[in-house]
Order: sequence, then C-alpha cells, then structure tokens
Amino acid sequence: MTGQAAEGWVLGLDGGGSKTALAYVSGAGEVVGPFYAPGINPFDRPEWEAVLRAFLTGHPAPGPLARAALGLPGYGESPAFSARQTAVCTELLPTCPHSVMNDVEAAFTGAFTGGPGVLLLAGTGSMAWADDGANQLRVGGWGEGFGDEGSAYWTGRRALGLASQALDGRHADADFAQALLTPVLGGPPTQPDLLMWYYGQAHVRSAVATLARSVDDLAGDGQPTGRPASP
Repeated sequence: MTGQAAEGWVLGLDGGGSKTALAYVSGAGEVVGPFYAPGINPFDRPEWEAVLRAFLTGHPAPGPLARAALGLPGYGESPAFSARQTAVCTELLPTCPHSVMNDVEAAFTGAFTGGPGVLLLAGTGSMAWADDGANQLRVGGWGEGFGDEGSAYWTGRRALGLASQALDGRHADADFAQALLTPVLGGPPTQPDLLMWYYGQAHVRSAVATLARSVDDLAGDGQPTGRPASP
C-alpha cells in the first residue's frame, strides 16, 4: 500500500441529474469506490454545492492525490454556475492538479480516450457530443423544459402522461397504467394517490426518470404501450 500511495491516486467524479459517482484509482490500478451521492445539477438542485462539498470531504483519498477529473452537470452552460463550480472544486482540491468539465464531455473522453468520435448520452437528460480532433460539437442537453428527447425523464414523463390518460378513460390501454403505477404507489393507481406521489418527491425530475426502467421492463415483456412506436 505504501508503494501504491507513493505513486499517487487519481480522483474521478461523475456528476449527473439524479446521482453523482466518485472513485479513486491508484498508480498500481487499485480502485477504491465507487461511492454515490444525489445529483448536483445547479439548474435544478439549489443544494448542489453542499452536496458536492459533503461528498468529497466525506470520501477522502486513500493516499496522496496526484490528479483529479470532475465531470459536472451544467458546466459550460451558464457563466455564473460554471464559475462557481470551478471555484468550489479549486477550494476543495487546493493542491491537486484537476480538470473540471461538462459531465458529457467527461463521458466522451472516457469513451474515446482523447480520440475523435460521437457520443450519444441518455441519462436523466440527453445530449450528443462529437469531436473530430479539431472541433467540438454538442447537440441537445437543454433540459426537460425544452426537450432532452430519449432521456430517462422524457421517457418517464411521457409514460406518466399516457398512464394518467388511461386512468381518465382517454387512453385505451388501462393495463399500462396498472402495470406502471401499481408498484410505485403500492396498490391500484388512483388520481389522488398519483398526485400525492408526484408532488411528494424531494426531486421530481429524478423520481420521474426512474420510471424509464419500468417502461423498459414493460417493453421487454411485450406490453404494447411500453414498446416504442414503429418508425
């Protein structure tokens, strides 16, 4: 362990809309983590800074830290937020060389190890990131108010819309509403129970995004409304 620590550790942090992950890797390839925390998107998480501070200080490096890379949601999309994100990371890692970047850029770099390519990321939100070695291009990532088509939130939101229509009798597939909502609500879905669930969430966007997994499971089982429409 002493030899590994002497080579230094690298910190990797992947922030997102629903969760944040952190891991350390030693020069010898030993991995400590991953550890998890809530999302830290400054656009819809007013507490993002407190979460990031508690997360990093609560999981210190196992040895001398040689380098850190932090992929942060929303970075580069708002001058004010980006400046604050940079300042917080510098304060938390005052002696460690570190890079702060958008979380999708971090995913792209990890996927293509610095080479050219195109990455389509669909998590809580969605974005495409491309780099030919000379130019970078990003498309999407506007947030749920504008689109984020294909993302987990987009999928969950559409599923809730169809399920609510079924409960009203405006959609023919009542089985879809039952299959999607009964596990969530703990019983047959009703309008009051669904409204209480929705407005009782600490972070609605993350809660709705989790429904995408259920939609995927239903689609895999052949449930007609859960399956994607034919092109």
